[in-house]
Amino acid sequence: MNKILTQISLISAFLLLFSVHKTLAQDTLWKRNEKGERIFEVYRGELYNGEQYDLPPKRRFIPHIDFGFNALLGNASGNYALNTLRSQYFAVSGNWRFKILGDSSRLGIQVGLELAWLGLGFSGDDFVTKGANSVVFSNNGFSLSKNKLSDFQINIPILAHFQWQKSASNTFNLAAGVYVGMRAGSYTKIHFKDGNGDIQKIKSADDFFINPFRFGLTGQVGGKIGRIFVGHIFVKYDVSQFFQTDKANKVNAFTFGIRI
Repeated sequence: MNKILTQISLISAFLLLFSVHKTLAQDTLWKRNEKGERIFEVYRGELYNGEQYDLPPKRRFIPHIDFGFNALLGNASGNYALNTLRSQYFAVSGNWRFKILGDSSRLGIQVGLELAWLGLGFSGDDFVTKGANSVVFSNNGFSLSKNKLSDFQINIPILAHFQWQKSASNTFNLAAGVYVGMRAGSYTKIHFKDGNGDIQKIKSADDFFINPFRFGLTGQVGGKIGRIFVGHIFVKYDVSQFFQTDKANKVNAFTFGIRI
């Protein structure tokens, strides 16, 4: 089952990147003709010079790659304590942006699809297992060099978007909204040296009473200055609990990082 989920995620990522490649090559530019009527022209790649137009480009599809770190908020003491640097977040996504209040408006709505990998690197030597009725932290008597719970997610973000654009090379973006999603797969990984000094790597797949559905709040801020692409800083907060109710401590996932 885990191999099937891995294959599905790789195929989905490939299709997303292929779609990105086809879309990135196009820019739809809006301007006015001699009669003052709005028209558009399609340019490819370097042929686009947005500074010669009085209106910003109207893009229909925008791809993203996210990299960041995770934290657990709430009752996250003891076995639930994380090593933040070992709790990485990675996602590939794309969103469709629609302007509101006219083509020249700075306001818009963006709806996306996101494939995300969320890792929780626990700081202790007790690792997550699934008990009969709750999450159980077990110990095999060895010091763990890796102790991680990974969760593969499929999310749908919906954000209100504001864009200020002085020129094609000077932009500022601000967006905030919500997301809903579901768990598509999860597993634990532990690495340790056994009594003979040999490195052992154990991977176990299960649902670990992780909440199958999630919803939360998200936001991003960033832009582009000159020829330097600054990117965006993003944050995500799961309003829903990470684990199912009464199956584990009440903790909520919090993610922050860079979006390009």
